[in-house]
Amino acid sequence: MRKIISFTHATLDGYIDDPHEWSFQYSDEELQGYALKMTLAADALLLGRITYDGMAQA
Repeated sequence: MRKIISFTHATLDGYIDDPHEWSFQYSDEELQGYALKMTLAADALLLGRITYDGMAQA
């Protein structure tokens, strides 16, 4: 059985919508390194349709 790990950008009051509009201002090299480490260690990624559509081009 594999673990499911959620990496979600959310505010303390639970706001999740449109993270590209607010979350990047709080990002730094440490967070980017952590996200890259998590992504590279994963066997698979589970993405929603809109996220997949945006990332499929990459």
